[in-house]
Amino acid sequence: KVVAVEVSRDAVFVGTANGYVCRFEVEVKRDEQGGMEASVSEEEVRSRLGSGAVSQLKFIRKLDILICLCDGNLTAHTPQHLKKHSMRFSVKNVLRFCIDEGRNVRMCVSLKARRDRGMLRMLQYDEDDGNFVPHKELGLPDSVVTMACNGDTICVGYEREYNLLDVETGEVKDIL
Repeated sequence: KVVAVEVSRDAVFVGTANGYVCRFEVEVKRDEQGGMEASVSEEEVRSRLGSGAVSQLKFIRKLDILICLCDGNLTAHTPQHLKKHSMRFSVKNVLRFCIDEGRNVRMCVSLKARRDRGMLRMLQYDEDDGNFVPHKELGLPDSVVTMACNGDTICVGYEREYNLLDVETGEVKDIL
């Protein structure tokens, strides 16, 4: 059962409910009328990440890596062969994550916290070290269901509401 999908330049990555990530090559051609024709390779590359579902996948173009969330753990993989990348993450018990590929590559991670509260941790990519390092931490009123980031702004979705968070100032605005 497919539970997560991500697309890169020439591939589709599929995360499954039983802990696998699969890579399929995609070739897109334009015909003379401007239409599109896509073909998907029958040969797939597979990698087992854990026993639980692969809940999220994100390809980071600037770093040419695939970030995977499975069993509350983040792992990095080479997109061509899905081999585990040497990149380390300083977080565990991850619920969701999002990537901002702006000027500096940053990752926002929502963590399981105690007493029905949530926590956001901003990680920034350190080019010298080759890893994401902690940058900032923010407490949240509830566990995160979904989120997206753009620069210093993060849209966080909870079970019953959405907020915009300014990472640098900590300011919160209700939007729904």
